[in-house]
Amino acid sequence: MMNEDPKSDIIETLRQYGLKNPYRIKKLIEDAIRFNKLNLSDLIVFTEAASKNYVVTPIIAAMAGGKVYAITIDSPYGKAKDIGEFTYIFAEFCGVRNKIDVVFEKNRKFVEKANIVTNLGFVRPINKKFIEMMNDNTVISLMCEAWEYREGDIDLKECKLKNIQLRCNPCVSKDFMVLMYRSMLCVIAVRSVSLTCVQYVLVVSVSPYLRLTVLLLVSFIERWL
Repeated sequence: MMNEDPKSDIIETLRQYGLKNPYRIKKLIEDAIRFNKLNLSDLIVFTEAASKNYVVTPIIAAMAGGKVYAITIDSPYGKAKDIGEFTYIFAEFCGVRNKIDVVFEKNRKFVEKANIVTNLGFVRPINKKFIEMMNDNTVISLMCEAWEYREGDIDLKECKLKNIQLRCNPCVSKDFMVLMYRSMLCVIAVRSVSLTCVQYVLVVSVSPYLRLTVLLLVSFIERWL
């Protein structure tokens, strides 16, 4: 008789929350931390707790050694209470439950401790009121390229007055290849709506970062002709 996975109940719960393969996600996080030599030991991160695969942000920070405060709120994607429970269950699965606190408001007692703040959905807007709660050594991680900055997400003027540093993520770096996955997403999207070959060219030509999409689409088109 085969031994049952001792975490089978947790796995089933995580799948119900939208994680199809929790073991694979945990391994991908471990590999990414090791590859990027990410070490957040002795650092505090203020980020978001979110639904489905977006649960990984606080988990990554915690698995890299950081103490994490993860904010969540009720939204069209789920109730804050459920997302908080989901985050704790996955954190337990990944062995970092003691490193994460899910919070439900932007409270000074959490924000002022943070060394790193991410500008993800439930953290935004990072406005004057929020920045006034931050300590002078906090760094804001934009979680995007600089050209993707949107006015209203972050009060840049207030950051400058308080000397708060901002850092962008190198999405086009060969080490991250984030935009490669956007290319695949474009391929799936255009196929799902049955666009013509001419329309494909119009779709991919709007961004210089999606050159790989052109090659992928040409490959698909050759098969269809």
